[in-house]
Amino acid sequence: MLWSWKVNSRRTHALALALGLVVVLSSLSGCAAIDNFFDKRLVAIESAIFEQAAKEPYLIGLKLGDVKKALKDTGNESVYMIPILLPELAMVNDKVMGTTPLEVSYESLDEAAATLAPMGKVAWQEWLYTHPKAVQYSVIEIPVLVVADDSQITVNIEPFTFHEATLGFSKANAELFTLAAERMPQWSQAIIHATRSSFVEEVTGIPAGVAHLVTSESCEAGESNTFSTELAYPDPKAVIEYQTTKAIESYGDKKIFGGLAPDAFQREVRKIVDVPASVGDPRSTTVKLTVEVSTEKGSYSASLSMAENLIDQVSRYSVTPQNGSFAALVGVDEAWDSEIGRGIEALKPQFVPAQTRPGTGLLQAGKSGQPFKVITGPGEDRHVTFFKWGTSTPVVSAYVKAGATLNIRVPVGSYRLVYASGDTWYGNQYSFGPSGYYHEFKESYSSPGAMKIDVRGNYEYTVWIETTGNQGNSVPSGSTENPYDS
Repeated sequence: MLWSWKVNSRRTHALALALGLVVVLSSLSGCAAIDNFFDKRLVAIESAIFEQAAKEPYLIGLKLGDVKKALKDTGNESVYMIPILLPELAMVNDKVMGTTPLEVSYESLDEAAATLAPMGKVAWQEWLYTHPKAVQYSVIEIPVLVVADDSQITVNIEPFTFHEATLGFSKANAELFTLAAERMPQWSQAIIHATRSSFVEEVTGIPAGVAHLVTSESCEAGESNTFSTELAYPDPKAVIEYQTTKAIESYGDKKIFGGLAPDAFQREVRKIVDVPASVGDPRSTTVKLTVEVSTEKGSYSASLSMAENLIDQVSRYSVTPQNGSFAALVGVDEAWDSEIGRGIEALKPQFVPAQTRPGTGLLQAGKSGQPFKVITGPGEDRHVTFFKWGTSTPVVSAYVKAGATLNIRVPVGSYRLVYASGDTWYGNQYSFGPSGYYHEFKESYSSPGAMKIDVRGNYEYTVWIETTGNQGNSVPSGSTENPYDS
C-alpha cells in the first residue's frame, strides 16, 4: 500500500503518494512476552522506527518516548503520533576526535576520506555511550500507520516524513561527525601528502609540477598541528636537466617567433611533468610542517556521504614548512640558470626575431608587368602578396601603410591575392607570424574558395582593400590560413 501524511493538529490522514517502511508482526501464539494486541502494536512500532532511523546515516542515539501513552491517547485509531527523542549533540562543548588503530598511508584524499570519515561518527557514538547524562534530548513526533487483523500487525512509516522531521539533527550531526574526523592526525597527514606540491619546491628543490616524485617516508604528529615529515626525492638538479632536455625536444624544428625570454622558456620546462622517479640520485630531508585550517566555517550537508563532506573541507587547509626546520637548498637556483641558458642556446637557430615595420613600398619584385594600384583603408597596415595560383609561391609582395596607396606591377598570369595584418612584423618571409590575421578575396559570398585573379596584358588594375566608397565592383573577402612560412 502507498502512503504519505498530512498532519492536522494531532490527527493524520493517509494519502496514496509514497511507499513507506512496512514492518509486519505476525501473531505469536504461546509467547509470554506478547500476550495482547496492545503489546503487539508496541513492539511492531518500536521495530519500525528503529529500522527507519538506521537508514538515516547521520542519526545516532535515537530513543523512543512514551509509546504506550501515545497508543492510549489515540485509542483504536490507525494513525498514531509516536514521540521519539534525539540527542542535541550540537549543544555539547567537548571536541570529539575520531580514532583509528591503523597506521596507513593513503594514495589519495578520496581514499583517506573513505576510511577516516566514518571514524567521526564512531567517535560520537562512543562519546554518547560513555556520557549518557551529558546531553539533552529533544522530542519530535512521527506519524505511524498501524493496520491489524487477527493474524498480524502491519506498521507503515513514510520515509520522506521521517527524513524531514529529523533533518535538522542530521544536518547538525553531519558537521560534528566531519569535524571529529578532521581532528584526526591521519587526516592532516593525508592533507600533507595530497598538497605536497605547495611546499616541496621550497623544501627539496623539486619543481611543484612533479611533486609526485617526492614521497613521505614518515609523518609524526607534534604539538599545535605540526608534523615532522621525512621526505624522499631524486636529485633536483637532475630533474631540472631532464625537464629542460624534454622541453627542447618538444619544439621539434618549428620556428619560434619573437625568440624566447628566460622566464617564458622556464614555463615550458615546468610543463614537462612526465618525469621518471629513477632520474637522479636519491635524496632525503626532514621538515616540520604546520597544517592550518581556515577559521571560516565549512559547508556540511546531510545529503552528502561522510566521505564527501570530509573531502569538501580540503580547500580550507594550508600546509606551511616551518622556517629553519629543513636544510637550505644548495645549487638549485644555479641549476635553473644553467639549464635555461642551455635550452635557449640550443633553440636559437629556430628563432624568428621581430622586425621594425617598413614604410609603404615593394618587398619582392613588383617592378615589371601590368600596372596595379593598391589602396588600403584606415586602421591597419597591410602586407599584400600575389601568390602564383595553385601554389604557395609568392610572386609580388608589398607593404602598404594604413590609408596609403602604392603603385606596383604584376606579371601576366593567374594569382591568389592575400593581405595580412597583425601586431608584430617578422619580415616578408613570415609576415605577421602565427598571431597575424590573413584574408583573401573569395569566389563569392557563399563560397569559402579563393578567387582566381587573372592578370592580362594591356590592362591596368586597381585594388581597394577594406576601404569605404570603393569604385568599381565589390569583391567578397574572408579569412584564410597563414600562407607564409611558419
